[in-house]
Amino acid sequence: MGKLRITKRKVSGGALVFIGYMLSPLSWWNDLFVNWPLALACAWVISWFCKPAFTASLVVAYWLTNVLGLVLMQKGGVKII
Repeated sequence: MGKLRITKRKVSGGALVFIGYMLSPLSWWNDLFVNWPLALACAWVISWFCKPAFTASLVVAYWLTNVLGLVLMQKGGVKII
């Protein structure tokens, strides 16, 4: 039972590390396929409420996806260890 709990913790930590890596600036291709589409979707939603905020929200959402990726990698690494 104890080994199963450790395995579940390591698997969930590994999933966090993987998702974090996909969002982080450490993977060179993620901007085009992951971060920009997420940032664009957030900017579109925000622009429904305030049209002039599209560009600023696009930039802020892009940076937030990168920071979120680094944070998820750190949290997942701690969970694995």
